Amino acid sequence: MCISAIQLCLLKNYRTVVFKNFKQLTSIRLSADLTAIGTGAFYGCSALTAIEIPAAVTEIGDYAFNGCTGLKSLVISDGVKSLRLGCNEYSSSSSDTGKGLFADCPLETVHLGRNLSYSTGSYSGYSPLYGQAKVTEVTVGDNVTEIGENMFRDMTALATVTLSDSLATIGESVFYGCSALAAIEIPAAVTEIG
Repeated sequence: MCISAIQLCLLKNYRTVVFKNFKQLTSIRLSADLTAIGTGAFYGCSALTAIEIPAAVTEIGDYAFNGCTGLKSLVISDGVKSLRLGCNEYSSSSSDTGKGLFADCPLETVHLGRNLSYSTGSYSGYSPLYGQAKVTEVTVGDNVTEIGENMFRDMTALATVTLSDSLATIGESVFYGCSALAAIEIPAAVTEIG
């Protein structure tokens, strides 16, 4: 493993990773063999600007990106296995106050390369990308067959969405509040829109 103030590289034998409050971490390259990102893994890594989640990762724990206030680019690599996501904050009220996994991140670009699994209960705020007001571009890879409910909800700057031809289901309220989105092409394979 090599560690410096500007980069951290993981060796292949690592399976989970935790770098809580490593405020000097500006970039990271995760091993293609990584299978899980634990609860609070990058909590407070405020200098981290981009991350690519390898295709082998099947689970990201709660609060993994809480406090990542510099994270602008998210790439969830193309893969065939679904990725299970935790959340960023639980709510005990009956409103939309729950926070999705990337709630603290001022994301600008997002690539989804596979199906995501997450629980929203009755709270739209638990969707992992809910309310990302700075995201301007989203691409959805060829392995994605469904976009879950509220996924891009209230992305008010979202102007460009590229959907894959294999997409079959678009969940409830996926594009609700995306006021900058002037046009979208729905692939022929889509059989359900919530």
